[in-house]
Amino acid sequence: MDLAIDTFDQPTSSAFLDAIECLITGVSGIVLDAAVKGVLCLQITPSLSDYYGFGATGLAINLAELPRQLGDAFTEERYHQMQKALGDYLLPSSADGMLPAERIATLLLQATP
Repeated sequence: MDLAIDTFDQPTSSAFLDAIECLITGVSGIVLDAAVKGVLCLQITPSLSDYYGFGATGLAINLAELPRQLGDAFTEERYHQMQKALGDYLLPSSADGMLPAERIATLLLQATP
């Protein structure tokens, strides 16, 4: 994997994600955009927290749990797992019946003191 630095005339998350193979992020909703684009997402999270559930659903890999060899993360199987996880995350769950935006809003409200 090569490292490249690109500049964008009109920066958008879509243009950015089209230009990369792997995204390293903190706790951010850009994980969903990355999954839609098929971009592997590595997440740096405090105290191994999984605030939005992206790790638990397979949408992101926590850097602390990164495979021993980074190449193990870039597989066709991983891509298919991520696409399935995206569908599972975006579709209403039979367990809670909430849409993703409702789920995120609920999490935010629970975290507010």
